[in-house]
Amino acid sequence: MAFSRILFQSSKLFLSGVLIFALSWGLMGCGDRIESKVLQSPPGDELESLAEAAPPQAFVELDRSLLRYQPQVTIVSPKTEEIIADTQVSVAVRVDDLPIYRDRDLGLGPHVAVILDNEPMREVYDLEEALVLEDVAPGTHTLRVFAVKPWGESFKNEGAYAQTTFSLFTPTPQNTPNTSQPILTYNSPQGDYGAEPILLDFYVANAPLHLVAQESNNDEIADWRIRVTANGKSFLLDRWSPIYLKGFEPGINWVKLEFLDEYGNPVNNTFNTSVGLFNYQPGGKDTLSLLINGELAALDASPIVDPNYKPIETAPIIVEDESEEVPTTDEEVILESPENESIELEEISPSEPSQELTSEEELLEENASSQSSQELILDETTTPEEEILEESSSSQSAQELIPDETTTPEEEILEEEIPMPELEQEPISVENNVKDTESSVSETENIESTQETPIDPPSENFSID
Repeated sequence: MAFSRILFQSSKLFLSGVLIFALSWGLMGCGDRIESKVLQSPPGDELESLAEAAPPQAFVELDRSLLRYQPQVTIVSPKTEEIIADTQVSVAVRVDDLPIYRDRDLGLGPHVAVILDNEPMREVYDLEEALVLEDVAPGTHTLRVFAVKPWGESFKNEGAYAQTTFSLFTPTPQNTPNTSQPILTYNSPQGDYGAEPILLDFYVANAPLHLVAQESNNDEIADWRIRVTANGKSFLLDRWSPIYLKGFEPGINWVKLEFLDEYGNPVNNTFNTSVGLFNYQPGGKDTLSLLINGELAALDASPIVDPNYKPIETAPIIVEDESEEVPTTDEEVILESPENESIELEEISPSEPSQELTSEEELLEENASSQSSQELILDETTTPEEEILEESSSSQSAQELIPDETTTPEEEILEEEIPMPELEQEPISVENNVKDTESSVSETENIESTQETPIDPPSENFSID
């Protein structure tokens, strides 16, 4: 019985261990950025839960143009441990391998962030212009400077951050960080925002990489975490990378960042706990809000990442070429109409048949002008003319045949022998030619001489009275 109890307790302990291991492994396999849910929430807090969102697509595309840069930031003045006998501090910064400028139209560009102690950040877009800090309190101060992308994200390569500690009149223990300990610098969000998601970004100095810190548990390299508390809701980050959050209420919001060791305890060093305020008003029309909402394409915002960018204007040339092919005036439309094309053809090609050419006057003028034209007309209707001329020679006079324009035997012969579509007009031309033969005997003789073969005699049903 005792053995059964021992076995049961052992099994219970074993199963508990397996369950704890599974839960631990599941927590380790969670997202790379946000490790835990909201750790604490004050009672009565009705704010919506914050959620991580994907970076705006425009930022992802624009960031590709900045991958070639590895900015190196140097604080020229004030020098480290310098003592300045004045309440004004002149700041000079040099940045290599990154153009610092602000686009005139869009109002954004690569810049440097200048932070005195834990005061609000100053954005500098012109390094040639002197930056003067007014009414600085006597004592020791620390100046931190780092390179920033146009949309507020800090460069995180080695050398993109610099700091210096100086004093006014005399040194004091305030604002003096321990350079052997990690230093956390709050970057974003701060200022005004007109669209979500909103960037959460920071810079970590003197902190080991997680892979190095987690390589061995027996070494002296301690791992670290960042605890984020936004409007009373907290979560942990174990990656040094920017994230985007949504779910903020319109108005003033606050975010607190804390640097923790691997056991979740705060690392006591100056600036390792910082708080930032920002104002969120949806519906912003500034360049940053338009990029976040997708109303401004990354291609149109290329000047904020490339100072030498010039858009390629090819579309207007294509439009001009197409406009030349399409008539734009009423005169051009009239000239290209099908009716005018038919008129031009009638004027250019008089050889085509028309109603005017079938009149008797034009045929008479053509016959009188030249003999060749008469022969041409006779060639077109050779069979009817030869038959009428032979019948007129056998009869006493040609006038007796002329009135018989509507005799059925002649029309039957003409229709049987030569079925032509213009048969109704041919008797008129024949009559005109016969009249012409009466006025000129020589012409009729020539016409008879041109007849080489006699026509077949009329059929039995045909008779001439």
